[in-house]
Formats: sequence, structure tokens, C-alpha cells
Amino acid sequence: MPSAPVRLPPGDALVEALATYRREAARRLGAPPWRVLPNATLLAIARERPRTRADLAGIPGLGPVRRRRHARAILAIVARRR
Repeated sequence: MPSAPVRLPPGDALVEALATYRREAARRLGAPPWRVLPNATLLAIARERPRTRADLAGIPGLGPVRRRRHARAILAIVARRR
């Protein structure tokens, strides 16, 4: 049975900033936003608030390729919203 899609909560500043980054990255890469970073991954980042690249390794959906492409931006976004 397929799982229900994960919805992003409105009004959360960190989630909105991550979603904005995802849209911009998707545009640059020519890929759909969910392929850049799935909603569940955005929510996990917002919940965990990683501080280092090592912290990002524990986030579901952030494998080596996504970490290499997006770690710097993700960590900067999280740091600005501490």
C-alpha cells in the first residue's frame, strides 16, 4: 500500500526557507522539487536542525549525492534560523 504524501506545514519559517531553496535548486537542475529534496526530508531537517555535514548524514533522504549538492546551503539556512 503506498504511503500518503507528506505535506509541509504552513507558517514554519525554516520549512518555508528550505522549500524556497528547493524550488530554486530544482529550477537550476531542471528537476522537480520533490526530486531535489522530498517533503519528508525538509521536515526532518527542520526537526533535527543539523549543524554539521555529519549531522546531515543522519537525515533520511539525504544520501551522499544530495549532501554533496546541498549541504552548504542547507546548513546555512538552518544556521540563519537558530
